[in-house]
Amino acid sequence: AQLPPDQHRIRLHFRQSADIGPNAFALPGRHIIVLDELIKFIGADSDALTAVLAHEAGHVIERHSARMITEATLIAVVAALIFGADESLIEEMGSMGASLMLAEQSRGFELEADRVSANVLTKMGKDPRHLATFFNRIEQACGAACDGAGFFASHPSFATRRQQILDGTQR
Repeated sequence: AQLPPDQHRIRLHFRQSADIGPNAFALPGRHIIVLDELIKFIGADSDALTAVLAHEAGHVIERHSARMITEATLIAVVAALIFGADESLIEEMGSMGASLMLAEQSRGFELEADRVSANVLTKMGKDPRHLATFFNRIEQACGAACDGAGFFASHPSFATRRQQILDGTQR
């Protein structure tokens, strides 16, 4: 009920995938996939689950999947026009540049979804710091291997994400 009126039709799908591990993700068409492994990882912490779902709803609200597909397509077309479509070193370098641009965009989307989730949680009367606490749990469970950061990472570091949440709650 705390989502914008045009977003009430988000559909949750529960799936199992031991290969991916504890995760949830948003897909085009207002779908959120929640993996059973995430539910097991969260356990009885309903505030953590609410925070994760608010984050994924943030991706849906901001249309991140559609925006990413559009941007990836545009980058591929422009790169093909500039560098050609053969298997040359120049094309490979262009492809690496496109990958860097998309990774940076993905990190921006994650921070945007975190901000949206903080707003949704606040409207629900929940503390947005539950998302930061969830990041702590992930970091403790799998360490630096799960922490974003770096040019090729699709997610910002946990420290960056926690700081944004804490900064937003101190206003």
